[in-house]
Amino acid sequence: MRRSVFMCLLALLALAVPAGAREYYVNIAVEQSGTGNIDKPFRTVEEAFTDRADSGDIVHVAAGTYTLTKTLTLPAGVKLYGGYSSDFTRRDPEGFVSTLDANGGAFSVVTCTDPDATPENTRIDGFTITGGTGTVGGSGNECSYGGGMYIDGASPTVTRCIFANNVLAAIKTAYGGGMYINKGAASPRIVNCRFENNGTNIGGAAAGGGGLYAASKASPVVASCTFENNVVQGNGRGGGVHLNAVLASTEVKDCIFKGNQSNTWGGGLALTSSNPDIINCAFIGNKAGTNGGGISCNSGSGFGIFQCTFKENTAGTSGGGVYANGDPAFINCTFTQNEATGTKEATGGGGIFFNSYNTHTKVVQCSFVEDRAQYGADVSICGVTSANEKRILMPFISSYVWNTGAFAEKPFYVRVNAQDKDYVRARHCAFMTNAVN
Repeated sequence: MRRSVFMCLLALLALAVPAGAREYYVNIAVEQSGTGNIDKPFRTVEEAFTDRADSGDIVHVAAGTYTLTKTLTLPAGVKLYGGYSSDFTRRDPEGFVSTLDANGGAFSVVTCTDPDATPENTRIDGFTITGGTGTVGGSGNECSYGGGMYIDGASPTVTRCIFANNVLAAIKTAYGGGMYINKGAASPRIVNCRFENNGTNIGGAAAGGGGLYAASKASPVVASCTFENNVVQGNGRGGGVHLNAVLASTEVKDCIFKGNQSNTWGGGLALTSSNPDIINCAFIGNKAGTNGGGISCNSGSGFGIFQCTFKENTAGTSGGGVYANGDPAFINCTFTQNEATGTKEATGGGGIFFNSYNTHTKVVQCSFVEDRAQYGADVSICGVTSANEKRILMPFISSYVWNTGAFAEKPFYVRVNAQDKDYVRARHCAFMTNAVN
């Protein structure tokens, strides 16, 4: 009976395969490599792709560790699925783990650079991707990109994958320990993936995106992903993710950022000249050496941070939860026990630090509870304006501040010039503080 059901499922799958397309099967456990069909699978994933897999084809990979000798190039139109049992009758990527391992080789584990690759026709699904040190390029080959996956001008779907222990080579610059996404044509969908223990292994040089880096007008959708314990070293930003000059259509939603670290800006997430919406995400226990333990926003405009949680994030200077040098709107967010340890007057903001803001900035229905900083335990506003620069209003609406800790007497700090009036308005807000313990 079970065999009959399985054969029916295979028949249904065959109906979904385009005419003329082929299916290949790979199983490291077989003693001898076969012809790639279900009864005689290949032993290596590379065999399925070397002069074989082409647009419309599907590759099925059984559980096991597949050590690569070079980057695995994913062509446009090819779908690569891992997580099968050895007889290919069952699929469970968590139970039947298929691992693509670069084993420290000087390349990205997976590469996708075909501009014809779309989220609908190109897919990698159900793999652990590890051991990559990145694609080397740039002037004088001094840059390293995308330890786990390198995407340049392509738009595949990447789902149910784990990017773990990909560390970029120690050269001049390094971007995207787990994944690198580049160019305006790149609109990949990164869904239900984990990025853990990825990073950049350089000191004193430019770096970004320990887990994921996207730049140059790319517009990825990152949804239901977890970024945990990723690290960006050197003079880099975005321990978990760095979005640098991406398009407004970029989305980050339903994600968890936990325990990521940056030496400078954005322990969890760094935004540079980018204005994506951040929706329903949790930032927990991330650390930034300078600004933005959870998020650092630098020069973004007209975007929102909606229904996000910031808890126990820390920054060495300003913005334990968020550092905002731009004008994001905060809607229905919670800030709890975040900390900024800067001691100078123009620092602080345990929950949020605002710098150089304008009329688009607003905080609506947010709560701040037990955040810590010497200046503005919960909120610090330090965008000093000149007499001829008009940045007037920053509304706080229906928000709640509660602080009973060591900084309870100064939860809200505003630093402005004397000539600037009507600078901050608070409507329907509760500022509830007790005496210093």
